[in-house]
This record gives sequence, structure tokens and C-alpha cells, in this order.
Amino acid sequence: NRFVVAVSKPLSDTIEKSYPSTKGRLKTITPGVDLPEATSAITSRQARLNLKLPLDRRIALFVANDPRRKGLDAILQAMTKTSDDWTLAVAGASHQYETYQQVSASLGLGGRVLFLGSLQDISKAYQAADILLHPTWEDTFAMVVLEAMAHRMPVVVSDAHYCGISEMLTHQRAALILS
Repeated sequence: NRFVVAVSKPLSDTIEKSYPSTKGRLKTITPGVDLPEATSAITSRQARLNLKLPLDRRIALFVANDPRRKGLDAILQAMTKTSDDWTLAVAGASHQYETYQQVSASLGLGGRVLFLGSLQDISKAYQAADILLHPTWEDTFAMVVLEAMAHRMPVVVSDAHYCGISEMLTHQRAALILS
């Protein structure tokens, strides 16, 4: 027997709709992560220093290589309505980040949005941050959400229509799920 493996039910449904011959041969196997040690205040401070993030502000983290599809536009708009004690740290490799730096400046966000680029060890960003924001328009699973939760971070994520991992979360218990 041959099977097709998907990382989430929404992806499995999409595959089945696109390739009807896979019906009955689809298996969903969700990814997992090793649980890191809980982040201490000392570890968080050191991570912020290493990433050149402010020590005296709350840090929201956004991780994506395709920021437009993962919802950075919505986050930047929301940042204009938050207090100045919030900083957004943006991690990932994208040619779009130069444009987003200009957008951030035009929105008056100045030094409140920091672009970290591609990080060799993303766990440092999770250790430094207070919350992960992932208001994606399309993500079959969202490994970054699982990684953040493994680091015991609260997450804000799109609902299961847009983000596969949301089908496994409980709103206001495991995450704040945007519908």
C-alpha cells in the first residue's frame, strides 16, 4: 500500500480536492518538536542583547520568509494602534523586507520594528520575545507556531481556514485564534 502524507487536515483536504485519486490513501501526520528548557529572565535578557533588541520593551515576534502571505501588513497596521512599549521583531529571509522597512517608516513605526534577517538559531528569537504573531493568509501547518508554543510563548494565529495548526488549538486556552 502507498499513502500520501500531509502535515495537517486542511492540507489533506486540499490534496484530496486537487487529486481525487488520493482519496482513501491520505494520512495526516503532524510535526512535533523537542521541548526546550523554559526560558529564564537571564536567558531572555541575553537573547535580547545578542539580537540587539530593547531590554525595556515588550517584544512581539513575527517569523516568515514570505511576509506578505504570512500577514505582516496586518501586524504593521496593528502596531500603529499599540503603545510605544511594544517592539516588533521580524525574523526570516525575504527580499520583501526592504519594502517593509519603508512601509514601517511611512507608518511612523521607526525603531519599533526591527528586522533580524535570517537567524541561524531561531530559538534565540523565541527566547527574546513575549508573544508570537502569525496572522497568516495561508499556512498548511505553521511550524513557527508549534516552535513558539514549545518555548512556552503565547501565540496569536489565524483560524484553521488559513492556518492548519489552529485545528489543534483551543481559542483563549492554547492561543488567541483570529477568525
